[in-house]
Amino acid sequence: MNNNLTYKDSGVDVDANVSWTGWIADAVKKDREEHGITHVSPIGGFAGAMKIPKNLVSKINNATEGGLFPNRVEQVLESFSLVACTDGVGTKTMIAERLNRLETLGYDLLAMNVNDMVAGGATPLAFLDYIGCKGIMEGKNFRYKPFVEGLIRACREVNVELIGGETAELSNTYTEFGSDLSGSAFGIVMDRDIPKNDTIEEEDIICALRSSGIHSNGYSLVRAILEKFDISLDDTPEELGGATVADVLLTPTRLYVNQALAANATGLVKAMAHITGGGLIENIERVLPKHKNLGVELWNQMLYTDELPPVFKWIKGYGIEDDDMLKTFNMGYGFVFITKFGHSWEIEKAIGEKTSIIGRIVPKQ
Repeated sequence: MNNNLTYKDSGVDVDANVSWTGWIADAVKKDREEHGITHVSPIGGFAGAMKIPKNLVSKINNATEGGLFPNRVEQVLESFSLVACTDGVGTKTMIAERLNRLETLGYDLLAMNVNDMVAGGATPLAFLDYIGCKGIMEGKNFRYKPFVEGLIRACREVNVELIGGETAELSNTYTEFGSDLSGSAFGIVMDRDIPKNDTIEEEDIICALRSSGIHSNGYSLVRAILEKFDISLDDTPEELGGATVADVLLTPTRLYVNQALAANATGLVKAMAHITGGGLIENIERVLPKHKNLGVELWNQMLYTDELPPVFKWIKGYGIEDDDMLKTFNMGYGFVFITKFGHSWEIEKAIGEKTSIIGRIVPKQ
């Protein structure tokens, strides 16, 4: 089937998004340089981090006066960074709301945040959610009760506390089937737990954990396909093995917190990446050391073999080009580790799960 439908055609310009993020990073960097700010990480990573400000360290240290080891308190505090990130479910909500199936979106929201955070070795601790909607009530019921209940369960699975949030009724802004579900995660990381991506070298391998499906990226393109080809959410295409389109599209995003932290604790992981918007190549390249001029080589057979999950075969069957598939979707792999060849088995042992070697690090073309 031949057509020209792309992610950009559906309203999402990945290249423009990368440029926009770069502009923001440059603007923030300029502001920090003008004000002598050096204790905050650059913008552009999966999560932002900052050292505890020295004035706060001193205040805490002074509070320990008379204790046994007051100087040690300062040393410990200076070895930690505070970490935060923010993200949303995206237009996946438009499918879930039409079907009144919001119970899994809490997993999507938490996962899109904490999976980003653990890519930098940080431990997520707390979460805040934001619901922007047309209305809170549906008859006599709270419309977003299933969403919050799912979010609470997801938080408990990875020991994150839901400490608050905000619900905004903006009836003239949102549509009945187009709310905004977003949130922010907060955590902490010790210097020694930050993956040493500057040790990445040519021929290092890319080990990947399987995804549960599309997760929460690429839904603008998926919805464009549904509309263009008049596909019902109740359809059961042969490619999906009898499952309905709705069931497959609403499969929740997988949480990788426990696996990522266990793998990182081995000391064998040089970098980690959460595969979200931009697909495999862009998200892996984000964690490569810029000064080494390295790139990513993925084994192309994953686009064609039986290892490609049915949902991506189904999407690809509507004429989506390989390059756009790779720039839009996780292609069955939601989280990756970069490590030295031969170390993947030790990482597998630590996390208790098999990984797939999907590529390697090569000189940038």
